[in-house]
Amino acid sequence: PLTYGRSYVHPPFILDFFFFFAGCWALTGPHEAKGPLGGELSVQCSYVRGYETYIKYWCRGTMQISCHVVVQTSDSEAIVKQDRVSIRDIRTNNTFIVTMKNLTEGDSGIYWCGIEELGWDRMFSVKVSVLPGKFLHDSGTFIPESLELLTQLSCFLTAVSASPMPAPEKEPKVDATCMESPCTWTVLQVTESNSTVHSSDPSAR
Repeated sequence: PLTYGRSYVHPPFILDFFFFFAGCWALTGPHEAKGPLGGELSVQCSYVRGYETYIKYWCRGTMQISCHVVVQTSDSEAIVKQDRVSIRDIRTNNTFIVTMKNLTEGDSGIYWCGIEELGWDRMFSVKVSVLPGKFLHDSGTFIPESLELLTQLSCFLTAVSASPMPAPEKEPKVDATCMESPCTWTVLQVTESNSTVHSSDPSAR
């Protein structure tokens, strides 16, 4: 990749804060972007009017002045590709979009949306995280692998709790009654099909 770090005339200390805050207002974007391992992610950065014809770029590094340019726009609105990364400047909307494909764990890190300007570039930092998971293109939602496993477990438990429980088997009902003294025990056994009387009195047989 290209190396960003061209020399420039540093403004006086008093103007440092002015240019810094002016740069923050001139260029905005997401503070964090997440994408699935092996998938892709897109970052959209917006700029104020007046920067339509300026060169925009996407660079990587923790420090602004020493970050490495990954890809940058040309003089037109055409898409510029550099390996797995592309950038497109949509001047009518005052935005430029960076797309990273075939993401690897090594792609995680600090990146910057940048606008090339004499003296002090307009830059905005974006933390990129590549995580195992899935990206739902229809809704634009990223689901980490940990949340996906938790969702599957929740669905499984819900399905189990919703399943009808098997009916318990009916046990025979046994009743014993003392009919007279001395006791002659009569045992009544009730089943689903019929009722049978068993008596300890020989005369009852």
